[in-house]
Amino acid sequence: MPAQTTTVETVTVVRPLKVISLVCLCLSLFLLCVSLLSTFWLKTYSFHTGLFQECTERTASTPTNPVPNAPPEGQCQPPARNTGI
Repeated sequence: MPAQTTTVETVTVVRPLKVISLVCLCLSLFLLCVSLLSTFWLKTYSFHTGLFQECTERTASTPTNPVPNAPPEGQCQPPARNTGI
């Protein structure tokens, strides 16, 4: 009499909603980092500022600084705003 054998089939279920949500999470974290590191939060004709730097354009037609303590023309610097309250 031959020995009985049993076979086990493994079925993996991929839940598409979880995969889609993981892709959306990765995309949103990437876009969040890009927006935080950008210096274009506030932009005027010759001046733009972000969270970590403020810059002036090299091609500015007005020789005056747009804000007090603005960086020299065509350069960036850490924010010079008063952080102490």
